[in-house]
Amino acid sequence: MQTYSDRLRWAMAQVNPPLSQAALAERVGMRHQSVNYLCNPNRNARGSRHTDAIARVLGVSAKWLATGEGRPYGPVASSMDQRQAALACLQLARRLLSQLELLVFVLEEDLSPRHGHQKSRHASPRHQ
Repeated sequence: MQTYSDRLRWAMAQVNPPLSQAALAERVGMRHQSVNYLCNPNRNARGSRHTDAIARVLGVSAKWLATGEGRPYGPVASSMDQRQAALACLQLARRLLSQLELLVFVLEEDLSPRHGHQKSRHASPRHQ
């Protein structure tokens, strides 16, 4: 892969499922037309100020994406790193669930009869 466009299109195709130009633009926070320009082999794009963000979204090395030097992916994480990452994800999911339950509770309180509204049919069992 000789050009930025080649590397970018290859990396987009490696994501499962492959990432469209519009989806990449949305995730990175740039215009779809800009991604289209970067992907177009006839435009000879040499890079983007968004290369670091694009690389993060696609899970590839920013250096590789920008220059073609090195490997697209960093070293494979050890199984211990993977377990630690999974544990961190679970902890984050628990905190998110707790915050969502609190939000449901607050919304139900706001809709309770004492506020002149009917109680929601989707009450959380923890807060009834």
